[in-house]
Amino acid sequence: MKTYGLIGLLLLTGMALSPVRLGAQPDHLFDYSKTPTETPTPGTASLDQAQTACLQSARSVTQTCDCLEASRAAWQAELDKALAGLRTALTGTAGAAALERAQTDWTRYRDSQLAYVDSVAAANPGAAAKACAVRTALVAARARELEALSDRRP
Repeated sequence: MKTYGLIGLLLLTGMALSPVRLGAQPDHLFDYSKTPTETPTPGTASLDQAQTACLQSARSVTQTCDCLEASRAAWQAELDKALAGLRTALTGTAGAAALERAQTDWTRYRDSQLAYVDSVAAANPGAAAKACAVRTALVAARARELEALSDRRP
């Protein structure tokens, strides 16, 4: 009886220590870029659709990161447009200085966050696609925030 108990204990211990990920799927199947405050405009909806289509066809971490980098660049262009529109609208007001401070603070936050994410990805090669997604999500979220404040929203 003691033999069966010891074998059972060893089997259970081995199962507990094995690297099993229940329900795990490849990272490239997930869309990490959605933000809780997302309200797509016609222009940003097309960015989301293009990213989703690209990610669905990606078959490797490299392809996934390529998709996310292309999406990040598109979101950066949207962010730049929204920021330029706000700067123009706020020229000569107290809001202009506040916008510049906020953008400077956000840029510092983004850079700090990306340094952290890159350090995690360097220590865990399996986190590379997630690091790419965080880069895109940060820029997309900021672009959406600025668009929500601008007159470009319907």
